[in-house]
Amino acid sequence: MKTYYCIVIFFCLLSTGCTYHGSLRSDFYQPTTLLQQTEKLPIKALVVVEAKNIHAVGGLGNRYDISLHPGLGKAIQAELATVFEQVRLGEIQDNPQEGEILIRSTLRHRVSVDRSSGTATADWEIQFAFRDPRQRIPISSISLQNQSVVHPPVASFIASFITGLCLFICSPITLPWIAQAGGNHAMEVIEADLTEGLHKLPDAIRNDDKILAYAAGETRMQSGSKPRNIGILSSDVDTLPATPSMPQKNAVALVIGIERYRSNLPGADFAAMDAKTMAKYLTGVMGYPEDNVALLLDQNASRADLEKYIEVWVKNRVNKDSSVFIYYSGHGAPNPQNDQAYLVPYDGDPSFLENTGYSLKRLYSVLSELRVKESFVLLDACFSGAGGRSVIAKGVRPMGLSVQNAGFLDGRILVLSASGGDQVANTYLPKGHGLLTYFVLKGLKGEADKDKNGAIDVLELFDYLKPEVERVAKREYNNSQIPQLQGNPELLAKGLQLVGGNSP
Repeated sequence: MKTYYCIVIFFCLLSTGCTYHGSLRSDFYQPTTLLQQTEKLPIKALVVVEAKNIHAVGGLGNRYDISLHPGLGKAIQAELATVFEQVRLGEIQDNPQEGEILIRSTLRHRVSVDRSSGTATADWEIQFAFRDPRQRIPISSISLQNQSVVHPPVASFIASFITGLCLFICSPITLPWIAQAGGNHAMEVIEADLTEGLHKLPDAIRNDDKILAYAAGETRMQSGSKPRNIGILSSDVDTLPATPSMPQKNAVALVIGIERYRSNLPGADFAAMDAKTMAKYLTGVMGYPEDNVALLLDQNASRADLEKYIEVWVKNRVNKDSSVFIYYSGHGAPNPQNDQAYLVPYDGDPSFLENTGYSLKRLYSVLSELRVKESFVLLDACFSGAGGRSVIAKGVRPMGLSVQNAGFLDGRILVLSASGGDQVANTYLPKGHGLLTYFVLKGLKGEADKDKNGAIDVLELFDYLKPEVERVAKREYNNSQIPQLQGNPELLAKGLQLVGGNSP
């Protein structure tokens, strides 16, 4: 009998100090659901998870080597996808793609399992470092941490003990039950902790002023620049009015917003939000069919994209009864070599505008060739090269170019631009939009309808927004910004309607 007990004790000691190897279950995690319907931040991210394993020590000296890969990475990706518009996983050696930020996640997690008391204690911290690799600037960092003590159910503990003991007697060498039972319990603690911690991540991001400022475009500037305080990310014009306009089945619109540029150019603050909101107004307020509204943002607004959509896509959708609406929010640039004004596409370079830009002269020429009722061009950009929403080649002095420099080749084109030739187009920081765009949207929402007849034409809109833009530019930014409305006087007198009529 003593010999038997000695054998049992020997095998118990043999099993003590064994290592349990496990990994996170692929289905251990469900992302947060409360924020799924919230509008996502316009951020693309490359996520690198640096912690691959957890090494835990049990109460009897057993060790638990638990793999976090790929379970943790997929969980982080799922949670971030509820906040950001695009998230992909990568390795530390991967280079971010155009427009992506880098998020490096580091996990510190210590689990101690005490089988004598039936408890498992976990101390953990997850750190997320957000960085703009293109501008080489840190954006922000978020740290989530917690400590928990988990008591397993008594019945479960007894059942695992008896099962393990029976298997131990049968095969004590091949199945170290102590490590197995403790390892399973450690896995439960780790999975529960990680789920609880990661569910806090969306709220932490949405309450982080630096990340919100970056999403709004405020920190996408030259390296070393101090981020500005943008205040808020939404405004009163982001909510559409309750009553939409009459459907305009022949209306066609191209909406372009370029906030981030491929070259080392300063960002055009809120240009993407401008374009997204304008597209919503076109379909939800002005009656444009959704199939007839194209939205081009950032990297999808290269010069080739502008050529394709302006010169082919629009042309294929119009007829003699059509009205065309072209909206652009982003940088403009002057070309001193030919005295022409250019839109700066995503891949544009102000030093090589003839090869990389899209000139207003070309835009007006294309529109004049369309056999349509009318075309309305709305430009929240400036072409002076003096700042604001304009850029200029290095070594070139600012010059006064406005939209009329290109010449109007057709009497069916109207152009509303943000400022005069030697002025800048401001961003209205507290409202999260370009200054011109904000008052355009506010006017379309009803403020421009002075006679309260439910219809708003171009002249009504201009009469409303011009003094408002001038007032805010002077008060908030101490400069002069005077919107310009140009085109055929007969077309203006006819009252080209934007809301409530049969044309845009």
